Amino acid sequence: MVPGDYGPGYRPQDNGLSELTIIGNSGDPSDVTFWGTDSENHFDLNNIKVTFKNVTFKDGWSGDIGGSIKAEQGELNFYNCIFEGNESHDGGGAVALSSTNAIFSNVEFRDNIVMKGDQANHWGGGAVLMNQGMGPDDVIWEVTFNACLFTNNGIYVQGSSNQGAEGGVFYIEDDDVKVRVVNSEFRQNYVNSPNHNFGSILRVAAYSPDNWGAVPVTEFIACKFINNTHKNTGESYSRGLLFDVGSGLQVTNSLFYNNSSVISNQGLSIDANQDSQGNAPWIEFTNNTIVGNNNIYEFIRSHQYGHVNYTNNIIWDNSGSMTIVNNNDNSNVNLSNNIIQAEVNGNFGGENNILSNPSIRNPSNLNFQLAVNSPAIDAGADNGLIKDIRGYYRVGIP
Repeated sequence: MVPGDYGPGYRPQDNGLSELTIIGNSGDPSDVTFWGTDSENHFDLNNIKVTFKNVTFKDGWSGDIGGSIKAEQGELNFYNCIFEGNESHDGGGAVALSSTNAIFSNVEFRDNIVMKGDQANHWGGGAVLMNQGMGPDDVIWEVTFNACLFTNNGIYVQGSSNQGAEGGVFYIEDDDVKVRVVNSEFRQNYVNSPNHNFGSILRVAAYSPDNWGAVPVTEFIACKFINNTHKNTGESYSRGLLFDVGSGLQVTNSLFYNNSSVISNQGLSIDANQDSQGNAPWIEFTNNTIVGNNNIYEFIRSHQYGHVNYTNNIIWDNSGSMTIVNNNDNSNVNLSNNIIQAEVNGNFGGENNILSNPSIRNPSNLNFQLAVNSPAIDAGADNGLIKDIRGYYRVGIP
């Protein structure tokens, strides 16, 4: 496509298309812009494969889901694209996916929002909603985000509505979707409700599957989470500063810095059910740096069921009581081979944790390298992760 502005309201499958590719030929995504004029979304897609490259989607609007793009039972690919200023009222401020395999590579999501009133639908996802829709049961579909930037996406609940703000960036409500987020950055995303706030980054609905082993696990690998927040001071209930999950979660080689809540909050919230065999899902945090986050009165809370493992993490200089609460004897929280601040307390097991300053060089300037005398060097368990978040080899590896 040549540089220029293009309108909203496209349904290419109505013209008999089963596949479509749209490429901005200048290479700069800001040169080709689909505008929604705050009155209509850009694309409503069903059973079609579409690839977008070098394109911006701006100011789309939906009173339903998918402020910019709504897609069902298809395949989507986005390369070097921007989603900016899109809005929906039910979920997926920018994108709503149902049983649609999707790849987002080098995509920026900024200033997208779900603006909720008193409607009954409780979905969220300021940037992306992933739900089952009309798709088939027990068919795995995959959504991958690689080298993406998420800035100032969120959920805002208007007035005195009893609706909650859930999933400032992502909301997942389908136990058949595999979500993988790699080398991506999250800044200034939020949830803002006078009633309750769940997860400024991620909210995963609670499932009751036949077998947790068959349910895909959401993954974050080599990601940065900086300055994300729960905003509203009047809320009656709040949980999961970044993550509120009812399913399996793996977070690896990632950085958490200066995320905060205006009232005391839970750092990680697990609200999962048992499967038909009495098993619970696993939540694993491995080789992460969790430093300088604010107002965390419960570092981890398992509301129902869920096994939690924290291994090889640096957990330091976070404000709040940092209590670990496990509400069910059939679940457990284990912390091993971490550096943990002395305030971490409560119901957890584990071994080989160090209560010493990790000697991070200059976190206020986002330099999280370890000083040469850091007690964290070579103190972790060998788990096969030989590179850090920057892609550099860890100490002791050639």
